[in-house]
Amino acid sequence: GISATIGLNAALTGEGRVSCGVLDWLNPPEGVKYDVILASDVIYWEHLVEPLLRTLLRLAHERTVIFLGYVKRFNRTHRRCFPKLHRHFVCERVWGGDGPPIANPAGSVLPDATASKGRAVT
Repeated sequence: GISATIGLNAALTGEGRVSCGVLDWLNPPEGVKYDVILASDVIYWEHLVEPLLRTLLRLAHERTVIFLGYVKRFNRTHRRCFPKLHRHFVCERVWGGDGPPIANPAGSVLPDATASKGRAVT
């Protein structure tokens, strides 16, 4: 899993500088800020948009970069989430492949974001 991958790359990243774990959006930790936040497939259910946003705001500082792997599923959730992200973060869309941003050949969009408190990517 991801922990094994982090271990294999410790020589490049520095031992103990990268970590992963489960994050409860309804009860995010306090007093900790991250330089990079990586999340994939987290924008799904409309009722979880607010908890996700609160969690990102709590964990980000003004120079945090947030990468969100995203596949558009529900228009209503999409319309609710992204205006809120843009309100708090400077957002830009990045993706790989030759396809359009919402449906590239891999079926995902990789947004990069820096907390606004700074900037973010969606």
